[in-house]
Amino acid sequence: MTNEGQHTKTRSFTVILYKEDEMYIAECPEVGTVDQGETMEEAINGLKEATRLYLEEFPLPESSPKFFTTIEVSKALSYHESLARRQSRYWNA
Repeated sequence: MTNEGQHTKTRSFTVILYKEDEMYIAECPEVGTVDQGETMEEAINGLKEATRLYLEEFPLPESSPKFFTTIEVSKALSYHESLARRQSRYWNA
């Protein structure tokens, strides 16, 4: 329990981490919080604190388990790419 007599609960959130210029950016899409740091660890620690403070003011409802997967999306060939492939097949036949 905390000093105020409240129970605490730990929840897991997604972190999107990327480098922009010389800084690392950490985002939590479920909550909408963002922080940055000179290192990945600094950005993640700042995001943890920002998310904790946000959730103190705006608690999220209980959520159901989330499942993650990836998808593949094919990029349509441009006219020039398509033409180049056809010409390549013609000349190599």
